[in-house]
Amino acid sequence: MADSLFGRLKGSLDQAKDIAVKSVENLPTSVEQAKDFAGKGFDITKDLTAQSIGTLSNSVEQAKTAANKAIDFAKEDFQANGTWSYKTILIPIVELEQLENKLNELGKERWELTHLIENEQNLVLILKKPNIGYIANTVQIATGRNL
Repeated sequence: MADSLFGRLKGSLDQAKDIAVKSVENLPTSVEQAKDFAGKGFDITKDLTAQSIGTLSNSVEQAKTAANKAIDFAKEDFQANGTWSYKTILIPIVELEQLENKLNELGKERWELTHLIENEQNLVLILKKPNIGYIANTVQIATGRNL
């Protein structure tokens, strides 16, 4: 019985020794694989970092372009304020009340009568109104006040 127990123990030790020998034999390969894996991981990280920096640089350039366009728009929009638009309307000669109604209708659109020319059959209305840029118009709408 002691012999069989000893035999089994020796067999287990031999198996453990074989596993240990194979592990030690494969160790250089495992170390090389680990180095190779780490190198590939580093290369991937380096590539991803370069891509991220490139994407970030592109985003910064796009933001600068958008900001410059917004500044240019605001300058042009602001310069439109204070200039005038003109309009001429030819209407048949009408009663005074009808003319007032027409002028009030145009006044709601901010048109102001500057000249009235009358011939035999028609009236020529010459009107003007101040130009208001998009930004100023938006402020007017939001606040309910004319600027």
